[in-house]
Amino acid sequence: MNFSGLVSAVQEFWSFFWPAAVCLAILLGIIKRVAPVTAKGLWDRVQGLRPSDGTQVSAFKTIKRYGFDKLVPFLVAFC
Repeated sequence: MNFSGLVSAVQEFWSFFWPAAVCLAILLGIIKRVAPVTAKGLWDRVQGLRPSDGTQVSAFKTIKRYGFDKLVPFLVAFC
């Protein structure tokens, strides 16, 4: 099997993704340093958006019903 297309796609995605991730991390660090109260408020808001246990269970049941649970190891390996 020839995986060169897959390898090049992953390399292109990574070269596209990592500069944005670094910029985001730097911006978050600046926000935390300059405005710690605002950063704490944003963090609390993000924590409030986390799905509950019931939502996670229902999402897993839906994924299992359609058979996507078998794709999870491949998605993890790809990432």
